[in-house]
Amino acid sequence: MAIAAAPFVHPKLQVVDSRVVAEVSITTMTDDERRAEARRLIAEAFRERPTIDVTPTAKFIAGRDVAADVSAQANGEKQDEREG
Repeated sequence: MAIAAAPFVHPKLQVVDSRVVAEVSITTMTDDERRAEARRLIAEAFRERPTIDVTPTAKFIAGRDVAADVSAQANGEKQDEREG
């Protein structure tokens, strides 16, 4: 009689309300209006952005000239690590 008092229903077997109610609104745009809107969105997506300055501001680190180290490394010169 326990089953009558508290019937067990496995969670996977329970009925779940899975209805999806979606409200769809359709705009009636002409072909020319859609083209103009597309052109506007494309122009906005590809508009010129201000450039970001990524020039390093630190020229010297712990008294050592970092710019000289970078240029020497680019030229293939080996620098002594104990310099500085």
